[in-house]
Parts: sequence; structure tokens; C-alpha cells
Amino acid sequence: MKALRTLLLGSAGAAMLFTAGTVAQAADAPEAVKGREPVWRCDTAGFIEYPGSDLCFKIGGYAKAWIGGADEDWTTGEGIDEYGVRDDLHTTDNTFFMGAQGRLNFDIRNATEFGVVRAFIEMWATDNNGNSGGNFTLRHAFIQIGNWLMGKTWSTFRSGPGTPEQHIEVFAAVGDQRTVRAVQIRYTFNVGNGVTINVAIEDPAFMQGGDFEGSHIIDSRNEVPDFVANIQIKGSWGSAQLSGAVHQASGTGFLAPNVNRREVGWATMLSVAIDVPGTMGDVIYLAGAYADGHMGAIDTGAPYSWSDNLPGGSVSISGWAVVGGWEHYWSQTLRSTIAASHANNDYDADFHNVLNIDTATSVWANLVWTIVPQLDLGVEVVWTQNKITGTQAQCIAAGFASCTASAIAVGAQATRSF
Repeated sequence: MKALRTLLLGSAGAAMLFTAGTVAQAADAPEAVKGREPVWRCDTAGFIEYPGSDLCFKIGGYAKAWIGGADEDWTTGEGIDEYGVRDDLHTTDNTFFMGAQGRLNFDIRNATEFGVVRAFIEMWATDNNGNSGGNFTLRHAFIQIGNWLMGKTWSTFRSGPGTPEQHIEVFAAVGDQRTVRAVQIRYTFNVGNGVTINVAIEDPAFMQGGDFEGSHIIDSRNEVPDFVANIQIKGSWGSAQLSGAVHQASGTGFLAPNVNRREVGWATMLSVAIDVPGTMGDVIYLAGAYADGHMGAIDTGAPYSWSDNLPGGSVSISGWAVVGGWEHYWSQTLRSTIAASHANNDYDADFHNVLNIDTATSVWANLVWTIVPQLDLGVEVVWTQNKITGTQAQCIAAGFASCTASAIAVGAQATRSF
């Protein structure tokens, strides 16, 4: 019995010593007991709070991959590319192409005494037909302080309802009213009842080569910024926007020497997106624009149309464009779009003494399947027809088979957004 009592007392003492040592070690390492602090979600959906701060942030973007082919009846080369593929490595008929694109954006917000302060940055890069874009390029970068916005984003002229979806962006059909991004300072008036008014000054350099490549106009330095304004209306029926812009147009030639004009150009646009009642999300899109001396404001997005030939300094050109389409949801995971657009340019022959695009027409349709959330697979077909100013003899002398060219492109694309 004495031996048993001694054994039990010894075991109890060892247990007490072990427990005391464990407690001492826990006291020396409080993080082991306390654990990691939780990361709380912000009030805005999709945003999370950065630990130890009042900042809410969100990371987004997408990756795209596409494959397609096109046939067009212009026999000359040098990137006419009516089907939207800007690649001189391929011929202009019976073309097969593949490509990929990536975007990455950062959205950071926090509440302050001046209202919500927001910083948004988006970068993107495209690798198409073996032409690598290399580094990411800046697509958006702006700061919002309450009702003020400063930086590069959609032009105030274009910041309203969108246009019919084009699933494969590289096709670049005529009528895309969401092309232009501009560095700007914008103020928003919240009138109420779904009505807002935006006024801005914008840097015209981004209308004159910043977003548009292939320009043949040598732009002069603008002495004043562009003045842009819009009024937006949103309701249960959809949304609408009426925009206007005034621009100092300046240029020193359109493939023509010793030409210099300085005028004031202007542009206006009305765009509407109507929600179709009794559907799973159908939308009808309509937009129309007119410009006189400020064609860059209503760039159609066509690869060899206003975007290549007519930046914002096109002082002697007026024109108009219309686009419309229906986006239909067959189910929550299957949607399609059918749309068409037309653009018409009115040139001053004394100033533009070369062949130019007179009219541009596009029709496109697509079918997009959301396999799982944020993963879309789609197919699309686009038909485009461009007509050139001038006689048949002039077009043939310039190397074209005729003054009218049509193209059709068919492709498929996978898009994973996050």
C-alpha cells in the first residue's frame, strides 16, 4: 500500500509539473491561443476589408481565348481587315486566326468625411495571331471622391447604356459605342428620381491617336479641352442617356500637304436600353449619333472606319451612326444577341483628296452558354460591308478590286471572369 501511495503521489506531481509547463509556454506564445484575426466582408458585395485598415478592395478581370476564320472579297492587303483582325501577317481572304486576351483590375474604396473615396485601375493585354502585346497596357485609372472623378475611363459622352453584346471583341463590328476612353475631370449632379447630370472636361489627345491607331491626320496642339455633358435617366423600364460634346478640331493634313484648318466641332448621341417585361432579362438596345467636325466622339469601333481614319481632329467631316439589337435569355445560362449597325460619313473632297470609307454596315449574331458561374462559351458570326468614296476606276487604280467590300467572320470564344 505504501508503494502504491508513493506511485500515485509521484504521478500527480508529474502531471502538475507538466500542466504548469504547458501553461507557461502558452503564456509565452499568446498568438497560439488567440489565433488569426478574421477578415470581415465589406458592405459592398464582392469586397473584403484589408485587415487593420478601413479599406475595402476587390480584384477582378478575365481571361479570354478565341478561334475563328474569315473570308472577304477585297484582294488588296495592308490590314484592310474588314472582319476586325488587325494583323498584317495574314492575307485578307480565307483567314484563320487564334488569340487570347487578359484583363486585371483593382477596385479600392473607403468611406471618408468627403464621401466614398475610390481608386480603380485596369490593365489589359492581347496576343492575336502571333502578335504579342507584351506588357499590360493601361485601360482605366481613375480616382473618385464623392461626386468627383479624375483620371482615365469611359468618356462622359459614352458612359451611359451599352450596345448589343459582341461576344468576340476582336471582330470589332461597326456600331460599338463604348470604344472611347479619355482622361477627364467629371462632376456628377444627382437630381433624384433616377436622373443624373454629368459635366466634364476631357483631354482631346485621347481622341486623336491615344485610343485610335493608323491616323493619317497630323494633329495640332489643342488650346482648350473638350467640353462634354450628359443627362442619364434610370427606371424600372431600363435606362437612357443624351450626350453632347464640343471640340476644338485641328489638323494639318489628311495625306495632303499644306492644309491647315481650325474649327469647332460638336457631336451628340442618344442611347437607350429597354428591359423587356415578362422575360428572364431580355434587353433591347438602340443608339444613334451625329457629329460635325468631331467624328472621334462617335467612333464606331470598325477596324478600318472612323477609328483608323478619323480621329477627333477630323475638322471637315460630318456623319452619323445607328445601332440596335436584342439580347435574349433562353434560360438563366443561355443567351443570344442579334444586332445591326450602319455608319455614314460625309467628306469634304477638297480636304480629303484620297479614298475613304463612305458607309459601313455590320450585322452580327451570337449564342453564349454560361457553363458554370463566370465561365462563358460562345459562338458568333459577323458580316460587314464597307463602301469607298470615289469611282470604280479610282478604287482599282488604288489596288482595290472594287469600291465595295464585304466580309464574314465566324468564331468561338471562352471567357473566364473573376
